Amino acid sequence: MHIRGEAVISENDDSIDAVNELLRKISIKETQLKIAQESNLIHTAEPGFLTTHRMEE
Repeated sequence: MHIRGEAVISENDDSIDAVNELLRKISIKETQLKIAQESNLIHTAEPGFLTTHRMEE
């Protein structure tokens, strides 16, 4: 019974690790989106200065 309990704990640890990895990836994507949005605002505010154009939605 003790071995089965360790297996469950190991599976829980794996699940926690998987969730933490997903949260880390989400955080990275949120940061990338924020940077892209800020960059888009700069490009929109200074259309004569930068050659990058706003993407169509």
